[in-house]
Amino acid sequence: MARNGEKNLIPCSERTKEEAREIGRKGGIASGKARREKADLRKLMEMMMSEKVPDSDMTYAQAMTISMLKVAMNPEQGGAAVNAYKEVKRTVGQDEPEQRQEAIDLLKGLLEVNEKNARLQSKPETE
Repeated sequence: MARNGEKNLIPCSERTKEEAREIGRKGGIASGKARREKADLRKLMEMMMSEKVPDSDMTYAQAMTISMLKVAMNPEQGGAAVNAYKEVKRTVGQDEPEQRQEAIDLLKGLLEVNEKNARLQSKPETE
């Protein structure tokens, strides 16, 4: 059941200065709250990304990067591969060749570490 709420809307130009000021104040308070929540989430994500993955030498950021690259290189992933590829390109800064090469070198190093860890985990332990 749709309501016809647009008829009840009053533009700020037709409100008193006090009403417009109060609406603006409430909007500013809500904006500040949303900005703080977003900053807190960003800090939490940065903290979690730097944590080590259990039973691995990699951080979560490194593991996610490797996972994203694997998806991007797999044509069977369809749209997910395209999205991962675009995100990798955005992350490595396609517009800045020096930074792009640094990021590529870093990603190659991460892949080597991942392959080394996989080989070590697949070897049977000797007593």
